[in-house]
Amino acid sequence: MQQNAISAAPIATCALVEGAGEAGRPTYNLELDGFTKKGKVKISTEGHGSSTLNVSRGKATAKNVPYAEYTASQKRGQSVTCTTVPKEPAGENPPGTAPDVSKVDLSSDPTGIVDLKCDAAAKIIFTGNITTSGPGVVNYTWNVYDGTKVNRTEEFDKAGTRPVSFTSTIPVGKAGDIRVVGAWITILNDTTTSNEAKAVVTCIA
Repeated sequence: MQQNAISAAPIATCALVEGAGEAGRPTYNLELDGFTKKGKVKISTEGHGSSTLNVSRGKATAKNVPYAEYTASQKRGQSVTCTTVPKEPAGENPPGTAPDVSKVDLSSDPTGIVDLKCDAAAKIIFTGNITTSGPGVVNYTWNVYDGTKVNRTEEFDKAGTRPVSFTSTIPVGKAGDIRVVGAWITILNDTTTSNEAKAVVTCIA
């Protein structure tokens, strides 16, 4: 007597995989397979709540999710714990990549409202501090009020703060002339910008 074969239900799988992030920083995606061909899958994790994914042909993908331990379950269906990949250690960046810049401070000497002899030797010195989350190369620009832009590079061997400086000439002027000289720093390929540092100079004889 011939027996009817019973097909086994597909085994559902869920995996947290590393995506291609910018400047060497990883992103993470959840990839699901083997669920009921149509329907929804609930994704749950501690600290990030839950969300729902639509399934197509048994598969679903959630892109750019936080790094965490996830569980995927389908109503009246399978529930699985998602596998994970090792997380890149915090503060580490691949060689030659730019670290996150958390802060840029800037000051000037002289600063504020000052009286100064505006001859060829008159200068203003800008001093800054750049703070990063890890090692790497920081490319930045000095932006001076007169339109001058100077690109510089600072290399960090570890997370921390490094001083930077730039000297600008105060335009020559006669007694009574007023010169406003200032600058700020912008970090290239980043949204971080320093405060503006400046001096309002009244030229004297």
